Amino acid sequence: MQFDTVANVTGIKRFKDTVEGKAYDSTTVFAEVAMDEKSGNAKGVASQPFGWGTSENFSRIAHLPFPFQAKLTFEMVTNGKGSGKQVLIDLKPLQPAPKA
Repeated sequence: MQFDTVANVTGIKRFKDTVEGKAYDSTTVFAEVAMDEKSGNAKGVASQPFGWGTSENFSRIAHLPFPFQAKLTFEMVTNGKGSGKQVLIDLKPLQPAPKA
């Protein structure tokens, strides 16, 4: 199951290296997510990290000024045990890229 949402993207980071013989290649997107205000102990928004594929995705948006608004596409997945999780599968900025 896929769903879209609009969020403020506050930052990104990439990692591509080998650690103890294991290769890693990833991009992490940080986006604002509303705090759960039901208990009365939290209010506002926080930046939440979402894995977004390989380090190649970093270059797709690194040139943009941060923060910016984007349409985020998530897919709900599960391993069949317990609850599922949301995986970021696409990000489309809602503003034009700055002119060079």
